[in-house]
Parts: sequence; structure tokens; C-alpha cells
Amino acid sequence: MIFRLQAYLDQIDFPELLAEVWFPLLALSIFAGVSNIFLVLIWYRCLAYLGVSVPFQKATWIYGFSQLCKYIPGNIFHLAGRQALGMAENLPLGKTMRSIVWELAILASGAICVFCPPYIVHYFFPGLTAPWLFWMFIFCCLAVPYTAGRILGSPLSSAMVCCILYLGSFGCIFAAMLALLTASPMYFMEIFVIATSYIVAWFAGFVTPGAPAGLGIRECAMLLLLRGIPIPEPDLLLAIMLCRIITIAGDCLFFVVSIGLRSFATKS
Repeated sequence: MIFRLQAYLDQIDFPELLAEVWFPLLALSIFAGVSNIFLVLIWYRCLAYLGVSVPFQKATWIYGFSQLCKYIPGNIFHLAGRQALGMAENLPLGKTMRSIVWELAILASGAICVFCPPYIVHYFFPGLTAPWLFWMFIFCCLAVPYTAGRILGSPLSSAMVCCILYLGSFGCIFAAMLALLTASPMYFMEIFVIATSYIVAWFAGFVTPGAPAGLGIRECAMLLLLRGIPIPEPDLLLAIMLCRIITIAGDCLFFVVSIGLRSFATKS
């Protein structure tokens, strides 16, 4: 991937490209930043499941303040930072740690149980029509939170709904960026497969030890997963790179908002 990307980068006029797409990049970055609120809600509901009562504003700034540390190699420093901030705010040590484990389990379960099945079925049965895959996805979106609620309770059911919304928003961001960059026609089936593929690739980076925010793993996985999609490879590589910029920018915006929330909470 690195050699192919380097070959294509020489053909791209980045100043002209950014001048053309700066507004969609900004809009998608803001959307990515806002989508982080779903991550906060997942953790917030996990805390509630464990009997920890904390103001949502406090949970938001603790989460956002530590979130940028996920870009440090090791892929655990944002979790350790959140644990430390929680302790500083008198959150119970053991339950805070368990809430983080529950959050990671919900994110992994959401990717595996909701977004992976349609992609896997499409991979093994490429002739299956789009409506069947779409309705399978809808069924998973309804069945997984319902099952979680029946087995584990309503807090984790609502956390699973937030997980689906969070992952779905990032699949939509990638599909929107690719549609913006490529001149190739994109039909519903392709858009749906592209969006779900991005979440499968996100999961690959999520479970890779030591990769900061899945950096490199997600991008390589996307190239492998979308080999059957008739999209020019330069467009695909560029969309992958710009989508990474969007997610980083979104995390930075959320971090800035978290600093503001912390200052406001301190003054209050």
C-alpha cells in the first residue's frame, strides 16, 4: 500500500484538491467530532449499568480530554488516561475500569454482530441482491440491542444503540468522501458495501495491539476489503487518507470542546 500510495501522491495537486474539497472536509470533520458524543454515551451507560452516577458533562470532558492519547503507540494510553482522570474526579476505581472493559466489549460486539454479517454474506454470496443485505443489516440493528437489553438490561441496550450510531456515522463519512472524490457511478449496493467495509476495517485496527488508533491497519484492510468494488484505486487510496485526516480532525475538535466543558465545570 505504501509504495502504491507514494506513486499516486506524486500525481495529486494537493493545494488544488484541498481548495475544491475544503468545505466537505470541514463539514465531515465537524460531523466526526459530534459523533464522538455517541462514544461518551456508551461509556456513560456502562457506568450507569455498574451503578456509578456521574454528571453527563463530567463524563464528556473526561472522555474527550483523554481521547487524543489513542494516537500514542500502544493503543491503551487513552484508556489509562481516562482511568486516571476518573480517579481524580472520585469515580470508583474498580467500577471505572470495568466500565471501560464493557465499553470495549460493546464496540467490538457492535462491529461483529451488526456490520460484519452483511459484508460476510455479500463476500460469500455476491449475487445476493441489495435489499436482502440491507434488511439483514436492519434486522441486526434491531435484534442486537434487543438481545442485549433482555440479557444485560436497558443501560447496555441503549449503549449498543449508541455504538451502532457511532460506527454507522463513520461508515457514512467514508462513503461520502469516496463519492465526492470519484467520478465513477456509485449505486446503493456499492455504497452499502463500502460503508460496512469501513467498519470491518475499523474493527481490524481496533483489535490490533499497539497500533495507535488502528493507524495503517485500517487503511490496509480497506484496500483488501474493497478489491471487488469497481472504484479506481487512486480514488480509493485518496479517500482512505482523507478519511483518516477527518477522524483526527474530529477527535481534535472534540478535545477542544472537552477543554471548554472542563473549564466551565471548574468555574461552576
